[in-house]
Amino acid sequence: MDVCFENVGSLELKAVVEMRYRMNLKSICAWVVAYLLVGAYFLRSFLMGNSYLITPIIGFVFAAIMALSPYLRVRKGWKQSLAFHDGKLPVNTARFGENISVENAEGSRNWEYYQLVKVRSFKYSYCLCFGDKTVLLLYRDHFTKGTFEEFKQFLRMKRPDLKIPE
Repeated sequence: MDVCFENVGSLELKAVVEMRYRMNLKSICAWVVAYLLVGAYFLRSFLMGNSYLITPIIGFVFAAIMALSPYLRVRKGWKQSLAFHDGKLPVNTARFGENISVENAEGSRNWEYYQLVKVRSFKYSYCLCFGDKTVLLLYRDHFTKGTFEEFKQFLRMKRPDLKIPE
């Protein structure tokens, strides 16, 4: 297989947290707004003398928990992964040529370009989403073969029907 691009690196916590927030932002915001509204309603009731102070506090606490839940889930999974891999995450090697191939210490995985359903750009990473709900994080500065700008043009050529963000 002729490899056109190669991206090598381990996962970084800040990129995983950002991805988790950005990909679930709509549902997180909906829940936070709902709990804030409930808390505000019960705070109004408390101020009018119709309820106890604990009721609005519960609403605001649930809003805070919902806002922090992606970070807490990622942090828990991160600690479990570090414990499983003896304190150091495996290095992923993603190769792009005839197909997409990812290898690390745990094994390898291949996808065809038609399985790519969405491409997202984040501050710390570039995210490829596949039809089987798998996400591949690529770091802009971790390309060992080719450049990030050339890679985006390559993706546009392979999948002209997808919106490839800058």
